[in-house]
Amino acid sequence: MHRRWLHTHQRPIADRHDPLPVRSGAPTALADRERRSELQVGTTLAAVSEARAVIRSALVGVSVESADRATICGSELVTNSLQYADPPILMTVAVLSDQVVITVEDGSRQPPLPRVPGQGDTGGRGTLIVERLSERWGVDFLPDGKRVWCVIPLSLN
Repeated sequence: MHRRWLHTHQRPIADRHDPLPVRSGAPTALADRERRSELQVGTTLAAVSEARAVIRSALVGVSVESADRATICGSELVTNSLQYADPPILMTVAVLSDQVVITVEDGSRQPPLPRVPGQGDTGGRGTLIVERLSERWGVDFLPDGKRVWCVIPLSLN
């Protein structure tokens, strides 16, 4: 059984009903209601641009704002895994009619820890960015690592 991180981050929303079935903490969708893209992430920071390209191509037809939010959040999740976790790293982008769910699985059981970076720090803002731009995000523990996920609401062009 997967153990869920107790500190799942969720923004207050008017309707807390999630129309999708939930596996652990990450929302999932029925196969006939989603478009799914996956990327086995490389082991260098150059892989982040490939992850951004996969997210962008999965979001053709949605608003620029939604695509930007999803791309930034996915990029931050991948970067965090590359910097602090063990391979393999798998990113999944599931596009539904009203939201996109981005998950990043890696071989570390250490959850991303939000921190307050100093003004001169060049890093340390990833989880703060994901928290600000996503509707909700969280961490599920897996037998051999973790899955970090975020949900971005979509609006069409």
